[in-house]
Amino acid sequence: MNLAGLSDSVASLTEQTPSCPVCGTEARINGHSCVNCLLFAGLDEETETGADDLGKLLDEVEVRDTDWRLGNYHVLEEIGRGGMGVIYRARQRHSKRIVALKRVLSYHGDSRGTLERFRREAEAAASLDHPNILPIYEVSEAEGLPFFTMKYATGGSLQQAAPALSAEPRECVRLLARITRAVAYAHREGILHRDLKPGNILLDARSEPMVSDFGLAKWIDANTDLTRSLTIFGTPGYIAPEQAHGPASALSPAADVYSLGAILFDLLTGRPPFLGEHALAVIREAAEKSAPKLRTILPKADRDLETICAKCLEREPRARYRTAAALAEDLERWLEGRPIVARPISPPARLWRWAIRNPILASAALGFLLVGATAVVGELKRVQLRNLVRHDLLSRRSVAVLPMLDLDRVQVDVAAAKQMVPALQAALSLFGPARAVAIAADEAWVAGAANPNDIKEANRDARARLVIAGTFRTVKGARRSSIRVIDGASGEVLRTKIIEGVPATDWSVLVQTVVNEVNPLLEATDWSDHGASSSDPGMRNARARDFISSARQLMLRQTLEDYDRSIACLDRALEMEPDSALANAYLSTVLAARTQVSSDDGSLSRAEQAARRALQLDANSAEAHRSLAGVFYRRGRLADAIEEGIRAVETTGPEERGAGFLGMTLEELGEPGRALGWLRMAQHWAVMRGEYDAAMGRCWMKLGDDAQAESAYRRSIELRPEITDGWIGLCELRLLQGESEGARHILEVNRVRRQDGGEDAGEQVEALIEFFSRNYSRADQLYRGLRTKAPDGGAGSYSALTFASAEARCRQALGDDAGGRALLEQGRVKELNRRATQNPSVFYRLAAIDSCLGESESAFAHLRAAAAAGWIDFRSPKLDPRFDGIARDARFREFLESLAARVAELRRQTGQPNLAEEK
Repeated sequence: MNLAGLSDSVASLTEQTPSCPVCGTEARINGHSCVNCLLFAGLDEETETGADDLGKLLDEVEVRDTDWRLGNYHVLEEIGRGGMGVIYRARQRHSKRIVALKRVLSYHGDSRGTLERFRREAEAAASLDHPNILPIYEVSEAEGLPFFTMKYATGGSLQQAAPALSAEPRECVRLLARITRAVAYAHREGILHRDLKPGNILLDARSEPMVSDFGLAKWIDANTDLTRSLTIFGTPGYIAPEQAHGPASALSPAADVYSLGAILFDLLTGRPPFLGEHALAVIREAAEKSAPKLRTILPKADRDLETICAKCLEREPRARYRTAAALAEDLERWLEGRPIVARPISPPARLWRWAIRNPILASAALGFLLVGATAVVGELKRVQLRNLVRHDLLSRRSVAVLPMLDLDRVQVDVAAAKQMVPALQAALSLFGPARAVAIAADEAWVAGAANPNDIKEANRDARARLVIAGTFRTVKGARRSSIRVIDGASGEVLRTKIIEGVPATDWSVLVQTVVNEVNPLLEATDWSDHGASSSDPGMRNARARDFISSARQLMLRQTLEDYDRSIACLDRALEMEPDSALANAYLSTVLAARTQVSSDDGSLSRAEQAARRALQLDANSAEAHRSLAGVFYRRGRLADAIEEGIRAVETTGPEERGAGFLGMTLEELGEPGRALGWLRMAQHWAVMRGEYDAAMGRCWMKLGDDAQAESAYRRSIELRPEITDGWIGLCELRLLQGESEGARHILEVNRVRRQDGGEDAGEQVEALIEFFSRNYSRADQLYRGLRTKAPDGGAGSYSALTFASAEARCRQALGDDAGGRALLEQGRVKELNRRATQNPSVFYRLAAIDSCLGESESAFAHLRAAAAAGWIDFRSPKLDPRFDGIARDARFREFLESLAARVAELRRQTGQPNLAEEK
């Protein structure tokens, strides 16, 4: 007890105290002594009786201060606490020895597993007798809970001493050698520690290490294991990978060897081998990656120490030191300056030592070697020359094959490339030395991406002169394949070949096509005339090329004025080179884009003409296919738009713009599973992270997986807070879940984010919430305002809810049936004009109008047409007031059940659990 504690104890005594037997003053210390006599006795080193009296008094004061005894021990203070027990500094009553007392936490008193683990810790530690293992003095029980006492380590733990040791590598190795000897002794006694770390190595007053905390110890030959819980499997950063992932019964002493290596790494560098944001991240790093080399963190570290650490930290247990004793011996060899076993003497060094011991034999052998070497060198030069010639030929005739891209499933097909390579190698070898290799790839975007940088990265290790990429899909029951021959150095597509009607199992036609396309290129030395852009007449004419380049730059500004200037430049280029497929394709793209800022059917018609002209001139113009896809989309021909988008991919491979377009169009056409594959590809190339998360959220929402949808929407909000798609999608998700208040809350929170047209978006969401909540008065007010701004607006919104049809339903509910019917009739005329399209939303909107007008037969006919065109949303019709007129009809329920079943099948096809029916 310190003087402050002593003063507190003195002050706490009552005023009526006996007299001190020494000086006669009031005995304020436990009724036996005054303060002066107590201090005198404590400071008088020559008075033995005084010292004994002081010890007795201190005992009594400490007991009164803590007021707690456990068995034969006075508890002095708490010095540590863990998930299972608490450790106190205590004094044994009779011997006065200071000990560390470990006791089970009181709230674990009913836990059989914890009590058994505590007993096992005491049993394991008590069974070991080694100077570097913390000794156990007594195992007992008090107040119904077990405890045991250990030697009190005054030097703290190795974790506390580590900062001071990092500059003394020899001291670090000396300590670890002693610790390792102790662990080796425990292994011989049949005990694995399983939780070795700096915090479990204690130091005595002479800084000698002692291994402690056998709470996770396991008898090597035991059949049972009390520490299977994930919460007590050791300390991430120090446990072996197999300890975190494998069964405890499979552990060997190699697990403790790994931990010892991690401790040495920590002592030398000041950090464990693996770091992470949380425990699971550290465990994953250790399981998936090799430990960093010691000298990458500590450049001046000894190379032999780096070797010892690396051998301990091998992921495979068989690659580590076989025993802790073997590790200890290597550490001691290093301390003594002897060669370590982990890095044996190299053969040249062994030969040199043999030569010193046998000089005569060495001289004779050297003479023979010199004579033989002269002959060998000549032969080697001739072989080297032949190899150089052959290597040069193989380099010039080398082909790498990427995995094929399955366009039906939007997945890579690695097997296709592996099947093609042997046949391709054999076919090319008929024309001379050749090398054909397959490039492994897991992601769909790698399979023939249009991005040259991706192609070059995929070819980095193969270093092939040409790269073969391709796609396949099923068209009218037969396979349609595309093959692209790509310059391995630049990533530019040199040739494209489409092969129709080949059986799915027959690769011979495909291989022969590749050989026919590749062999002339392998024989050529100059490919400058083979690229698509270089062969276009518009690019060969310098003046036309300038106009085309200027048009592309102006198009990117996306204003009406710049679109018109871009069109003028392309018209000039076509006056010079009317047969330029590239100029026609760009003209189509600009004209189609112009309709986004200015509704103009004439521009859309001219855009289609320009795209078709480009395809007449060059059937493999990806830009023309993409532009024609955009024209079809704006005309509601979604299936045709997807076909043209796919043809663009077949021609040049997938890229962000085309992949994103396909994903969003497929989602709208009721194929969210395929849409997700394209959207993930687009996300890979997106400059801004989170660009496609909201679109993926819509796919998950249509598939009925609300958890995935919410995650995607929140990721969009986090990464792209300036756009509205994420939080609007979250509002719509809450509505589908029947949580209108939750949708209102999200709307209010995100009012501050209404930029980029967000105010109108916010008004639309608010109107939708009130409409689906059947708050007709407020919804009518909001839809009147929205319709004033955009009379034909809302057609592309969620649930295909036009402003006019929603306002009409509100008017009907509020008693203005005539006004509502007038709006509905006007809307039906407009929708009937669009009925020739392939867009399911048109049929759905017609069904909603028919329901409001009381024409149930027509409503059901249009609902069936919507489903046939791709409508799969089975939740919003139940909430949509426009369907109140047919909601009680059994056919309506059957229709929704058929949509739910279709969604369940889509989820099965995408490999997702069937949540649609549950919801």
